[in-house]
Amino acid sequence: RSLVIKNKGDLSLALRAFSSAKSYFDVVPSSFKLGSGEIFSLSVDFFGKDLGVHTGYIEISGNGVKGFVPIIVQVNSEGVSGIVDLNVDEMFKRVDSGEEILLELEIGGFELGVVDVYYFIKDLNGKVVVEDKVSRTISEVVSLSKTLGIPTGLKSGNYVVGVEVRQGEFLFADSEFIVIGDVELP
Repeated sequence: RSLVIKNKGDLSLALRAFSSAKSYFDVVPSSFKLGSGEIFSLSVDFFGKDLGVHTGYIEISGNGVKGFVPIIVQVNSEGVSGIVDLNVDEMFKRVDSGEEILLELEIGGFELGVVDVYYFIKDLNGKVVVEDKVSRTISEVVSLSKTLGIPTGLKSGNYVVGVEVRQGEFLFADSEFIVIGDVELP
């Protein structure tokens, strides 16, 4: 994958690229120059090290400029079928601390039996700020709804709401970005 950056300013920039989660993704090169009006393409390499949902960001900084791109890396089990489809309605993609969000989940393609469903909200540094786990017996396709409360006083910024569904050794995950409070740099 690549991340394309354009200098819309009048001055040349000397920039640095930083991955907050080098175990799951990295950016190459880590430093580059960008003249006025120039476009530069960074290579973003992803690593499927551990099953689950992993969060982080790419930070680009230099010459007094700083920006970031939030990243989600989802690593699912291979060789088996399973469907985990998380839906967060637009009205819950920007909430304030102390509020609740509603998650809609569809699970299918698993063997008849019990699955463990792990719901969570993580910050971009991978810290879990809300979590809940339930076990469900499933057959065919199952639709679930879940409400998660956002802790009062939680720092404003970008977060990831996700779900991991596990049956035996197999894990399938899905996730989406949400904003709690205002968008801020991690």
